[in-house]
Amino acid sequence: MLFASGAAALDVKVKDPAGTENADGLTDKQLAIQRWFAELTFLNTKGDGWNMWYRDDKQLGLDSYRYSLAFMAYAAGAMVYKTPAYTEVTEKILDDSFQRMIDRRVWDFIKVYWDDDPHFPDPVAYENIMYSGHVAQILSLYESISGKMKYSKKGWVFAWDDDTIIHYTGARLMQAMYGQIVSDPTGGIPCEPDTIFIICNDHPHNAFHLYDAMHGTHFADLDEKWRAWMEKNGKLPQVKGKAYLKISYLRDRGMWTTGFGTPGSDGWALAWMPPWTSNLNFVCDGWKVMYDNKLWRKHDASGGQYLMADAVSNMFGVDDYSGTAFYPLVEVQCISKERPRTPLVFRYFEKEFGTFADLDKDGFKESYYYDTEARTRLWVTANLANAMVVRGLELRHMYRSPFFQEHRGEPKLEHAPYPDVLVKKAAFDKKTKTLSFTVLKGKARPAKGAQMICSGISAVKSVSRGGKPFKDYKLKDGSLTITADIDKESSFVVAIK
Repeated sequence: MLFASGAAALDVKVKDPAGTENADGLTDKQLAIQRWFAELTFLNTKGDGWNMWYRDDKQLGLDSYRYSLAFMAYAAGAMVYKTPAYTEVTEKILDDSFQRMIDRRVWDFIKVYWDDDPHFPDPVAYENIMYSGHVAQILSLYESISGKMKYSKKGWVFAWDDDTIIHYTGARLMQAMYGQIVSDPTGGIPCEPDTIFIICNDHPHNAFHLYDAMHGTHFADLDEKWRAWMEKNGKLPQVKGKAYLKISYLRDRGMWTTGFGTPGSDGWALAWMPPWTSNLNFVCDGWKVMYDNKLWRKHDASGGQYLMADAVSNMFGVDDYSGTAFYPLVEVQCISKERPRTPLVFRYFEKEFGTFADLDKDGFKESYYYDTEARTRLWVTANLANAMVVRGLELRHMYRSPFFQEHRGEPKLEHAPYPDVLVKKAAFDKKTKTLSFTVLKGKARPAKGAQMICSGISAVKSVSRGGKPFKDYKLKDGSLTITADIDKESSFVVAIK
């Protein structure tokens, strides 16, 4: 039986901001973005697994693998807080992202900058925080959500060739970054040789906070050194309509590369400061400067707005949409209820770039992204997705309180047959002792006999589906298996004795 090509199981409105809102659980559009992340990572099994990734052989610009991987991982991690009793898909995306990050094709570029350095070819021992900071943040996020410490205990290897294998653990990676902060008078770590970018130095500190919370270490103790130096030296003189922060500092020469900044650089730096900084006012003062930037333009076709890239942005490879995509994540962390520009930004991205696609080639659309261009679509989509699911200081909490410790011992939906079944909501209520989850089919055909496995359940009082008693379940050794046909959105409630 053939189905019409382009049909979809998800109710996704294309070219429309519906579904970008912060909701109870994940919207269908957000599920479709999550599915795109899955298609790019653990579901991507054809060939070498990189067939859907934009490839820049040099890996020196903002289109490099490391940035797309990192921002995707961060957005996937934030999404799990909408389904706290279901982590399976996020764990797989994060684990796959980490494995990709340590693949030599991602860090091979070090030969351009550090081939004569005594640490070569170790990609994280010295400088290169534009890579090591993201490796550390993804590692910490994976451990926090999964509770699995394999990378901290057994570690991993950076394999340059058959004879050069460099073993690392989480602690060794954190120590490599920490030692450089101790020794550098600025408290910063260079991205490129001698060059400290403000945007890169958020990520090691985010990793430090979360790693410390899990392992009892004290790497975040040096936050204040970098914060104080950066705020004193990196902030531009305030001129209405201009940028907030300088871009990069030449350490050995003791000078900044430019006396001006860009809105895209401001957005990146400010979006990832709240998890680690002790001075949130500095972040939100920066948001106000971004809000007043003279480069905002109206997008007539949508009624939305975007930040026009200036000459400096273009010099760094940042275009209109790349810089604008950071803005919502800054704004939603500084205003919890009123969002003066974020809805307008989403109107622009939806109208101009919103794309619902069939990437698994089964004739049905399942993946959503913002198709700016191949080199930027992933990190643009990821930054926007992060802003869809975060409000207020949730990122700050996320990088300071290990997820698995918060939910230790709680019943959860351990497994659903993804991608045939998608999980829209999942939460455990301690007061009522109920595990609730909402699922829907991930393809146009119903998911027949889908088995959903719940863990941490010793005895069941009742199971209901759509408010009605449901009997097709089995409980054995603390594991509850629910078997059901999933044709439309269905809500299950497990009442626990």
